[in-house]
Amino acid sequence: MLTKLRVFKNGTDFYKDPAFFGSIGFNDSIAFLTDPHEYKLRYDIVKTPFAKRHVDLLAPELEMIVTEAINQAKIAAETQCPLNIQQLYRCVTRSLAH
Repeated sequence: MLTKLRVFKNGTDFYKDPAFFGSIGFNDSIAFLTDPHEYKLRYDIVKTPFAKRHVDLLAPELEMIVTEAINQAKIAAETQCPLNIQQLYRCVTRSLAH
């Protein structure tokens, strides 16, 4: 019989281990916050924009942005021109954020 895994969830008795999550180096990331109050404050800010309904509404635009990035990579490969992948990544993430 499988037992249910007990993992962190805000509002429960299970917390993230500060020794582990604090040692990773992403202390400002919501995924690595160990203080339940701080986590809830941050989560409340991002939960609505990242809800499935909102993300689904953005799907066509996101697909267009990613397709354009893929096309740029294809052109670079076909012409054997160097592609600054970091710059391409920045453009994609900047477009997705706006």
